[in-house]
Amino acid sequence: MAKTVLSGVVLALALALAGPAVAQDEVAVSVGADAVSDYVWRGQVRNDDGALQPWGCVEYSGFTLDVWGSMDLDDQPNDAQWEFTEVDLAASYAIPIAGYMLDVGAVYYNYPNSDAESTFEIFGTFTFSEVMFSPFVSLYYDLDEIEGFYLQVGGSYGQELETLDWNFGLSLGAGSSDYNEGYYGVDDFALNDLTAKVTVTFPFSEAFSASAFVSGSWLLDDDVKDAVEDDSTFAFGAGVKYTF
Repeated sequence: MAKTVLSGVVLALALALAGPAVAQDEVAVSVGADAVSDYVWRGQVRNDDGALQPWGCVEYSGFTLDVWGSMDLDDQPNDAQWEFTEVDLAASYAIPIAGYMLDVGAVYYNYPNSDAESTFEIFGTFTFSEVMFSPFVSLYYDLDEIEGFYLQVGGSYGQELETLDWNFGLSLGAGSSDYNEGYYGVDDFALNDLTAKVTVTFPFSEAFSASAFVSGSWLLDDDVKDAVEDDSTFAFGAGVKYTF
């Protein structure tokens, strides 16, 4: 608890000292939901029997508040069909820096109807978005249950066409020894996962859009792969989004 309070104070100070954020005079509220064949997080298969994942987002003057949930569509593996097995709460602040964007924030992970313990991460993400290809680097630190780092680097490329938008993203993730010990029982730093994803979005209006995606995820380290049942997964899904 002390570490959580301390991290909150540090984050608040960072936001206060960060300077002007992205200009946005009005509150933007978005809601949506995705149906996915498999829920995969950082290479870990959390659910391979389908999930419904509703979400909501509020943005104002560089600040973003998110809530996201995952509801099992099958009774495996937690006997929690039509119940939420994960609910995440996130807050972040966007800071433009000479063509780059720095997002700093925190995520609280809660796992109802499952045996997993809730935990808390802080993070920072650098993104260069002045070109069609947008590289990024993200660093996450779990200061509650795991007490370890997860580093992710990657990029995305996309185009806006007359009737649809498309985007291809690729990312590589690595975990510290404490991170891998907590999630896999592997007490070593490792290159954990490689993920590729193609998304097609249909913007029917300024407020409403629908999307579909296909993705592949592969665990890379031999010890990490030995610790799980599925070390590679292909998934697909579709979703809708409405912005007020």
